[in-house]
Amino acid sequence: MDTAPGLTPGIPPPWTVIWYGRRMSIPRRPYRTDLSDARWALIEPMLTAWRADRVGLGISPIQHELREIMNAILYVNRTGIAWEYLPHDFPPYKTVHGYFALWEKDVSPRRFMTRCAARSARWPAARRNRPR
Repeated sequence: MDTAPGLTPGIPPPWTVIWYGRRMSIPRRPYRTDLSDARWALIEPMLTAWRADRVGLGISPIQHELREIMNAILYVNRTGIAWEYLPHDFPPYKTVHGYFALWEKDVSPRRFMTRCAARSARWPAARRNRPR
């Protein structure tokens, strides 16, 4: 394969980002508010089941990962910023806020936390059975 001078074979040139009008998938640096792998493992089955129930027509592919959407929601919650000021390495704020509004409407926080606690192997039985 012939490549232009100064370009590495197998890596697209930088102008392709401008040409195709989309960002290349470059892993972002983690924020302190991001979910750990263990916490994501607790909630991922519930969120993927929730998304599978709302696929719609299935015409367009899923564009954003649920974990990134959840990380963006946690970032807004922790920092207190407005949705419009989400950093650019998260999904668009309208997408994130849309998921937040749907989750808030469809899933009660108490039921969600109960399911997470039941799935967690590290959750102490004493905390699980304490009176509220």
